Amino acid sequence: MTCLPLRRVSRTQGDPRRIGVQRQHAVVVGASMAGLVAARAAARHYDRVTVLERQPEPPPGTSVAAQGSMIHALLQAGSDGLEALFPGLRAELVGRGAMVFTPDRWQWWWRGPAVSIPSSQRNLMLSRALLESTVREAMAGLDDVEIQYGRSAHGLVLDQGAVVGVRTADGDLDADLVLDCTGRAAASDRWLAEQGLATPRVVEIGVDLRYSQVTIPVSEVDRIGPLGMAIQPVARIQPRSGMALRVEGERWHVILASYFGEQPPTDPDGFRTFARDLPAPYIADLLDRTSDLGTITSYRFPSSRRREWPKGAQPPGGLVALGDSVASFNPLFGQGMSVAVMEAVELDRLLGEGLDQHELAVACRLRFAALAEQPWQFVNTVDLSFPEAKGQRTTVPEPVAVYLDAAFRASLVDPVVRRIGERIQNLQAPVTELLKPSVALRVLATRRQWQEQCAGPWYERDPLPDAPERFGRVRVDDAPIRMDDIGAGHPTLFLHGVPETSECWAGVVERLSGQMRCLVPDLPGFGRSGIPPSFEPSKEGVGDFTAALLDAAGLAEPVDVVGHDFGAAFAMSLAIEHPERVRRLVVTAGAGYAAGYTWHPNARCWRTPVLGEVEWAVANEPVFVSLLSRDGVPKDEAAAMFRRITPVTKRMILRLYRGFEPSDWGTWEPRMQAATARIPTMVLFGDDPYLPSWLTERFGAEKVVRRREYGHFLPLQAPDWVAEEVAGFLGA
Repeated sequence: MTCLPLRRVSRTQGDPRRIGVQRQHAVVVGASMAGLVAARAAARHYDRVTVLERQPEPPPGTSVAAQGSMIHALLQAGSDGLEALFPGLRAELVGRGAMVFTPDRWQWWWRGPAVSIPSSQRNLMLSRALLESTVREAMAGLDDVEIQYGRSAHGLVLDQGAVVGVRTADGDLDADLVLDCTGRAAASDRWLAEQGLATPRVVEIGVDLRYSQVTIPVSEVDRIGPLGMAIQPVARIQPRSGMALRVEGERWHVILASYFGEQPPTDPDGFRTFARDLPAPYIADLLDRTSDLGTITSYRFPSSRRREWPKGAQPPGGLVALGDSVASFNPLFGQGMSVAVMEAVELDRLLGEGLDQHELAVACRLRFAALAEQPWQFVNTVDLSFPEAKGQRTTVPEPVAVYLDAAFRASLVDPVVRRIGERIQNLQAPVTELLKPSVALRVLATRRQWQEQCAGPWYERDPLPDAPERFGRVRVDDAPIRMDDIGAGHPTLFLHGVPETSECWAGVVERLSGQMRCLVPDLPGFGRSGIPPSFEPSKEGVGDFTAALLDAAGLAEPVDVVGHDFGAAFAMSLAIEHPERVRRLVVTAGAGYAAGYTWHPNARCWRTPVLGEVEWAVANEPVFVSLLSRDGVPKDEAAAMFRRITPVTKRMILRLYRGFEPSDWGTWEPRMQAATARIPTMVLFGDDPYLPSWLTERFGAEKVVRRREYGHFLPLQAPDWVAEEVAGFLGA
């Protein structure tokens, strides 16, 4: 290929105050894409550029990166940046088979299918091998750039606090500028620490992403269809995802992925099954058109990682980190390579200003951090919305979070919102574009349209698909209900309370699963469960739902039932409305709902229209954690509980409390006592700040055990005690 040479800026050009700045030799450590574009930028301003790559020279058409066979997307900002660094490169890549396609050629799914909308965005989709090998060829045509393969850097050479070279096995290499493009490992951190100098702190978002990929031929049917397919994960609901993209050579590159340690299969049958279990059929249908999948490879990405210099600390002059050495992003979002290119373009600009070594190091640190900020916040928002993700969560006001979620949904159906979203995703516009009043009006106006477009198995009332197997589930009235089924023996149903999910029973079930079969559902609207259309949040309705849940699980025999908090209401209603379904009953911190009880203050607030909505709208994690920790809930458990509360859950909490009318409890109490007279019942109670102890006397239970050292959330505070009492009472 022929790339037009970029004009080199001599040391006497630029800012006249910087005539003495040395621009003789730059050393780039690492020859992946970040290193290649950094070398291209430096070549405009230095007499010589040496690139050190520890790997041997790759064969033509391949990559030095371990993930070189993976698909790589160039966002619009990255594509534009490459064209600025290598004029004519885009046309060359297209000529070699790279696919150019607009968002309207995507088949995109996120909580529902997206409407096809024309767009001016032009994205390049190609293999990493094609991109990297083409850029290497262009670099080979530059006399002032030398790539030395099989040669490693082992440290930095410093003089008076500035970096003046790198150490190699065969001697020091002098340099006026050293560019660290060593990737996630950021070798310069170790080298600085060895010299006793300050290093940046590392911030991580742990997701333990596992993905498997395969390349298959394009069929005749596919030639007139979409050029890309994406089924995206949904926080708290669906950790699996899939993507299929057309690349050079008339091939599809198919990736299946999952968060938090689940490895998509690498055998053909398992790979197809995983794709079929996704909530949309696009990728599974594509795979069905190919008889032989060939070799399936797997990869792991443990965490997104960002380096931040502590306040008051600066990198030494003569050292600049670029690419993954600054920030490494979740590869599902396709941002890393584009951010590296944008940093190289910015490096080119800053070098043109004639800054000295120290000024350049500081300027690059600040500008590269700014370029990484928006994609990092995007990763932060998406990945950390999963409760299982590990990392410091950015506190986003609830109204803002709710609005941004609505804006993403609106982008599925509204062309204006979609185009703004595309510009944001392509790193061409700030996320604040979505906050403009004219955009906000469109977001609000499209709510009903989105509901109609995306109604179905993944609309809010039904957020869990028929997958994956590691989440136990059944369907009640065609709505998915997560229900883990653990252990063997007589079945025992564990029902959580408000505002918890089935996770509240984890410690108890861990201790009991060796003695009994534990069935642990998320109640309707909580956790990963949908809401059956027939579900009625009333004293009778919750019992009918629980009976239907047992039917869906194929349990005809009487079961033992353990209910906590509002889960106790489900359990008691089952015992009253369907006594033949219950063998024994255990209630932990549950109200007897006897005459004279008028709800605790929080419940009275939630029962009040508008006031309840406002309280949940302004709820935030620090206050929530503080309140629950006062009652003895471990702070990490309280924080995890808050992160599992979705907008759907909040609405369900209000529905439940408003459906239980205290004026009816005079008739509920004798029916409850009649049920406990027939069904052996035990009540476990603590020093409860929400429920008065006299309620325990109104159950008519044969056994009441109270431990004043515990509070309301007994399964979280005292799993050992609860498990021991339950096992003893149920005869396990």
